[in-house]
Order: sequence, then structure tokens, then C-alpha cells
Amino acid sequence: MRFNTPPAWPAAPDGWSPQPGWTPDAQWPLPEPGWTYWLTDGGLPAPIVDFTVPAWDPRAVGAPLAAPVMGAPLGNVPPTGADPADVDPAEVAAAQKKALGVFALGVLVFLIGAGSALYAAGSSGGGTIWTGGMLFGLVLFWRAWRMHRAVRSVGGRGSTIGRVAVAGGAVACLVVGVLALGAMADDSPPSAGELTGSCWSDASSDMLDEVPCDGPHDYKVIVEVSDAATCPDESPFYVELPDTYGCLVEE
Repeated sequence: MRFNTPPAWPAAPDGWSPQPGWTPDAQWPLPEPGWTYWLTDGGLPAPIVDFTVPAWDPRAVGAPLAAPVMGAPLGNVPPTGADPADVDPAEVAAAQKKALGVFALGVLVFLIGAGSALYAAGSSGGGTIWTGGMLFGLVLFWRAWRMHRAVRSVGGRGSTIGRVAVAGGAVACLVVGVLALGAMADDSPPSAGELTGSCWSDASSDMLDEVPCDGPHDYKVIVEVSDAATCPDESPFYVELPDTYGCLVEE
């Protein structure tokens, strides 16, 4: 593999290549969009395997991956803009399957995250799972789209089964995602006038979370008042909302 210096940059010595973390001089002009910084020994564009570093960084390219790696594209995907005549059709077909695999993994992760949001509705648990799951699922969708775009640029068109699978996965994620967002919105604290009879549990940072009364809880609101100082003697604690307070008793 060798570095392909952009023509607008100063000429580099023979055999020179940037080291990990190297940054070009800010005064150098930008190369044309889609410039291929790395070439294989045969002169073909090297595959991008890591989109988290600049394209000129040697960590951005490498050999095909032998196994799926979470957070990275799968396998040797032809780079966007490569000449279709220089790409083996078998590699295109394999890249299509791998792009579909990344998308399927994204669907699975997204649905697990959204499903945990539905399960956790009305309680204080599950936030890390659904937040991380849904966000990581979106990252995988983005990577699958990048891989698919690269495959299309070299003549790949995909199969009818693949298109149906992608459409079905997208619809499932959309439906479950909307339901999860609705559940999260419904899990907001009660408004004034709805505190009496609600149940609460201790959370982190000296905060309280409202929880279902038919499950484990630490406190229950016995009366709602406009001034916390007027809570009954048997209620040493209170939960505060704008313009109202709920007097709590331990349960």
C-alpha cells in the first residue's frame, strides 16, 4: 500500500507516507472531493475500513476484516468512485451482502434499544440501554448506507429480496421508534393536580423518580399543597413541581 499525494500538495519524498495522527498544513489547498489517498500495490484504491479518522490517516485503510467488528464497516468494500472495470464482480456481490448484514445488525440493535424504552416506560430503569441501543443502531444504518453507496458506484444494484428486507427493517424501526418516543413522552412527571396518590422512588443525585404504585417504591404522595411548609406532620418529605408540592410518606 502506498500514499497517493494530492497534486495540490507539495511533492513528497519517494516512499513517504503520513503517520497516524499527522495533519496536513492548514495552508495547503484542499484536494478534489473524493480524492483517494491510499492505493494498493497494484495501483487500485485501498478499501476504507475506519471512517472515524481522516482519509489520509493510515488507520483509515487496511486489509479486509476477517470477522464483524462492532462499530466498523464489514469487509473489503470497494471505495466510492472506483472504476467498475477494476473491481471483481465477486467482490461487489460480497460487499452487497456485507452491507445488508450491517443494516440487519443495525435493525436488531435499534429494536433492542427501542424495545427497552417501551419496557422501561413508567420506571427509572433502561435509559442507558435504549439510548445507547437506538443511537448505535443509527450509526450502523449510516455505515450500511456508506457501504451501499460504494457498491452502487461500482455497478452493484442489489437483489429484490435485499430491497424487501431493507424496506421491512426500516418500517419496523420506524414503527417501534415512534412507539418508544411516545412512551418516553408519556413518562414525564405528573402536572399539578395529579400528584396525590402517585408513588416515587429514590434516584441518583438526590432526585426522585415517579414509579408505578403496583411495583417497588419508597414514597407515596398523600396530599398536594401550594406551600411545602403546610405538609402534615407525618409527611417529612415532599416532591416539588412548578407551583405545587406533593407531601410524601414512606411506604
